[in-house]
Amino acid sequence: MVRSKSNMSAGGRGGVAALILAAMIWGCFPLYWHWLGFTDTVDILANRALWSFVVGLILIAVIDRRIIPAVPESLRETCLILLAAGVLSFNWGVSIYAVQVERVVEGGIGMYFAPIFKILLGMLLFREAISKTKIITILMLIISLAILVIELGTIPTIAIGMGLSFAIYGSIKKTLSLPSRDSFVLEAAIMALPALLYLSMFDTALVGEGSDQTMLLIGAGLIAAPPLILYGFGNKRTSLAASGVIMTGISMINILVGWLLLGEQVTVPTAASILIIAVAATFYSIKASENGRRFEEDSHHAAQSDSR
Repeated sequence: MVRSKSNMSAGGRGGVAALILAAMIWGCFPLYWHWLGFTDTVDILANRALWSFVVGLILIAVIDRRIIPAVPESLRETCLILLAAGVLSFNWGVSIYAVQVERVVEGGIGMYFAPIFKILLGMLLFREAISKTKIITILMLIISLAILVIELGTIPTIAIGMGLSFAIYGSIKKTLSLPSRDSFVLEAAIMALPALLYLSMFDTALVGEGSDQTMLLIGAGLIAAPPLILYGFGNKRTSLAASGVIMTGISMINILVGWLLLGEQVTVPTAASILIIAVAATFYSIKASENGRRFEEDSHHAAQSDSR
């Protein structure tokens, strides 16, 4: 029994570390999409999908010594992977579009919505237990969001689109039995087919005007794979609530990139909301660490209930 708990704890810590690293990488993505300003959103999205598939195949070959990814064993899982690919392509498109229309800060705000959606989805779909810590965290997130919405003075469509799609994608990935690398390759393959058709049929930027632009377009796929695989690994080993709070790091980094590097405006209310969300994330993490396995307990709660 002690051995089992130790293994579970190690797996939980590895999951949290993977999520933190994924959040750091994703947080810096707007800067890369800014460098691709020589082409439009659909071109970038198509290249990202196509080259992500190529990278995924390479990872499978190198790490798993296979040339074909594992396939779903049921119709349900096949449908979930199809849905995951659709939701992921939507999320990618919105995040790229946000950069092109100079709304990176709003895109960062969108990732603030994701934890609330993920906590609610965790309660509704996976019967994850609610706690005082989660309630306080949710209230702090709601306060932060209220400040931001009032400051914008309008419905933040980019923010809602990014937050909701990310939460749904995380919920789907949590239910898949396939390894994260295999599921990513299958999702990328589904997106790559229409992407290749689009790039071959229209006058689009399959390659750039020069080696620098070409490498940047190929890089759109190269950088996509690592954080998604890390996220798939970590998301299965933590609760939706825990992973949702960790992913707020994307918001913080997105907003800093938009403000400090891309010259977007960050007002005093926006800064206040960032502080609130940072406090919320820190509060949740400290409370979770007080009980050495809090991150893991929620993620295993539904499975334990079903087995009784």
